[in-house]
Amino acid sequence: MTKIFCLLNLFFTSIIVAQNSNSISIQRATIGVGASIISYPTSSFTAVQSIGQSSVIGNFKQSNLELRQGFIQPLDFGVYSFDKINYTASIFPNPFINTFQITFNKDIEFPKNVQIFNINGKLVFNKMFSEKNNLLIEVENLEISTYILILSIQNQIISKKIIKLN
Repeated sequence: MTKIFCLLNLFFTSIIVAQNSNSISIQRATIGVGASIISYPTSSFTAVQSIGQSSVIGNFKQSNLELRQGFIQPLDFGVYSFDKINYTASIFPNPFINTFQITFNKDIEFPKNVQIFNINGKLVFNKMFSEKNNLLIEVENLEISTYILILSIQNQIISKKIIKLN
């Protein structure tokens, strides 16, 4: 039993070589079942062990060169910026009888999807528009009630509450 325990202990034990700018040191770390991250506060060395891989996984970066070892590769956490255009919409008249108009704060070249949902969440109107600024919505067949209007423009969604009168 002791021999089996020693063999298992050797199997789950790794020897890690850590290098900082001043010296090289050999550090021993025990890695159990599953992946683990080993960090040393005195250096910027991190080692990750995956199941089924008996060597150290990690990266070494110097100047413009980067050395990657192992199955686990790092994720790219770059900073990406996107220009977000905020569209605003005005609805008038609201409350309305049979028609209402939607006006945007600027001309929009993209198609606009207009959806109207009743208070139960049922879609009662769905139409795409290509006009740049003013949309005339004709909904004579809607019952007198309160509705939620959803405007989808490019990757922006605008929601408004509208009320239909007699």
